[in-house]
This record gives sequence, structure tokens and C-alpha cells, in this order.
Amino acid sequence: MLKRIGNILTAIALFFIVYKLVRLDINFSLYHDWPRLLVCVILGIIPAVTGIFLGSWAWQLFLEALSDTKLKYLEVFHIFSKANIGKYLPGNIMHFVERNLFAANHGLGQLETLTGTLMEIAGQLLASLLISAALAFPEFYLFLSQSMTTGRVLVGGTLIIVGIVGLILFCRKNTKLREMLARICSFRFAKTFAFSTFLYFMAFAINCLTMLLALYAIRPFTSLSTLPLVFAMGTLAWLVGYVTPGAPGGIGIREVVLSTMAAHTEFGDIILVAAVGQRFMFIASDFVAYLLGNILYKAPSVTTEPTPQK
Repeated sequence: MLKRIGNILTAIALFFIVYKLVRLDINFSLYHDWPRLLVCVILGIIPAVTGIFLGSWAWQLFLEALSDTKLKYLEVFHIFSKANIGKYLPGNIMHFVERNLFAANHGLGQLETLTGTLMEIAGQLLASLLISAALAFPEFYLFLSQSMTTGRVLVGGTLIIVGIVGLILFCRKNTKLREMLARICSFRFAKTFAFSTFLYFMAFAINCLTMLLALYAIRPFTSLSTLPLVFAMGTLAWLVGYVTPGAPGGIGIREVVLSTMAAHTEFGDIILVAAVGQRFMFIASDFVAYLLGNILYKAPSVTTEPTPQK
């Protein structure tokens, strides 16, 4: 039953991917060199898929640190890439739901899967916050000042307090939850979290190449002086799009952030078109990763049974 539900969600997500690609408003009049455009798109998909590989590796490390199971990377990548396309479903949370559905079919515990996903979110947010604050502090501060209204702070603070109290109460009655909390508070897990956050940092850095290629496809440039700004723009745009409710895959929100930050730069007049081009690369890379995940998972050397650690 869970497998059937997961397959239905995957089919719907694939439909939304095609829908998003068709709906992309690409201004082709700015592209004057079609061979260069094709090369940039193909090259842009490579770092984007690499970022997905790094993300699945970090998730694997979290799952292994939170359980007594040694997982095969290709199995984890298969789950990760298949569920990853669920982010295009309305609500921006279905890919997390799908992970639990797929993980259950591979012998992974629901508590470990859910906790691993929560740690993944925390690592990604920490990496993006550090990058944004370091390379784009004025824009980052403006985003915080506009987002941290009194009402939101009160609601957020209340939810945190309620969550902590609820966690304490559940830990008193649930032995498995206490054991999970002990794992999270261990030095071993701290090292895993630090390394995973570094992997997310590398993924953000690699993904900034897609924006550079999207810009280069429109207007060639030779100076790399804008690289830190592009890195900061892409990361902050991801962060804003990620935390905005109801924005599937951050579509629309990230483009607004990019256009605002690049307004007074040399590529301010083409950033929106480049952002759409980058969005195409990201959507295509999610689909390519989905195909790779299925192909690699069906390889003869891959098994579905996790191996206990010794």
C-alpha cells in the first residue's frame, strides 16, 4: 500500500515537473548563440546533479549515525532522488513525506528517517545562513528585518517552547525517543552534523556554477570578480525560497530575490532571464537525478537489504 501511494505521488510530481517546464517564461530573444546556450545547459545540469549526490550523501550519514544500520549509497540515492521530485507538488513538503514512504519499503525506521530529514533541514539552513551572512550581510539583514515581525516572532517562539515541552514529555514516556535524543547529543553525531553541513556548503558552491553558466549563455564574461556575489545571491535566494510557505520548489520567490540583489550589477538587465534558465537547469537536473537513481538502483550489485554495523 505504501509503495502504491509513493508511486502515485511520484507520477503526480513528474506531471508537475513537465508543467513547470512548459510554464517557464523564457525570453529567447536574448539568446544569440544557440550552440553556446546548449553547451551551458548541459554543463549546468552536471553541477546541479552533483549537488543532489552530495545532499544524498549527507542524508545517508545522518541515517547511519541515527541508527545501527550501514546503508548502501546507491539505495539512499535512489530514495533521495525519487522523493526529491516531490518538492514540485504544492505545499513544499511532499518530498519529505515521500522519503518516509520509500524508506519504509527499504527497511528504514520511520523515526530515524524523520530525524535524519530534520537534521538535513537544520544543516542546509545553517550552511545557507552562514554563507548569506558572510557574503551578503546587508541583503541578509534586510531579509531578517522584513521577515522577523512581532507576530511571527511570537508564533515562532511559542511553537519552539511547545515543541521543547512536548519533546520532554514524550522522552519521559518513550524509550526509543530518549535513545534518539541521546544519539543526537553525542560527540559522534556532532562530527557527522559538522561534516554534513560542509557537504551542503559545497553543494551551494557547486550550484552557483549553474547561475554563472546561465549568465554566460546570454552574455559571455571573462572576469570572475562577481563570483562571490553570485554565490551569495544564489544561496540567499535558495534560503528565502525554502522558508517561504506554499512555494513549490521555491519557484518564483528565488527569482525575485535574485533580481533585487542584481539590480545594480553588470548583469542586472539579464538576471531574470538567467534565473529562468537556471530554474530550467535545476528542474532538468532533478529529473536526470531521478532517472540515474532508478538506473543505478537496478544495477546487479545493489541489494535492498541494509547491512547491520559491526
